Amino acid sequence: VAACDAAIKTSPGEMQPYLTKAQIYTEAEQWENALHTYDQMIQKNDRYLDAYTGRGHMNLQRMDWQAAQKDFQRAFEIDNKSSQAITGLAICMVYNHQEEKAISFVKEQLENFKEDGLFHYNVA
Repeated sequence: VAACDAAIKTSPGEMQPYLTKAQIYTEAEQWENALHTYDQMIQKNDRYLDAYTGRGHMNLQRMDWQAAQKDFQRAFEIDNKSSQAITGLAICMVYNHQEEKAISFVKEQLENFKEDGLFHYNVA
């Protein structure tokens, strides 16, 4: 984290150190620190896809399905071809008891991911 803070201080506009810092906090289950770091990224760039997908994954780990769905929905709005946004959103729909919506949503996206094994694994 200290190395990330140093990199942020040196290049405050660079997003990668923030992302790395948030991932470190998430892996350590320091949810509030991770959330704060993701929020900082979004304040700096509210179209930064990795901030929304990262925060969405963190919220999945915290079992905050509704917050995760909002993050993945925003990520999908930013990039409707992002497999992370699509699969994350579908997973959240299932957790939020929207199974039929999740199935039809995934079916709409399948054409774009015919050769993407990870996409098929995640939606299974």
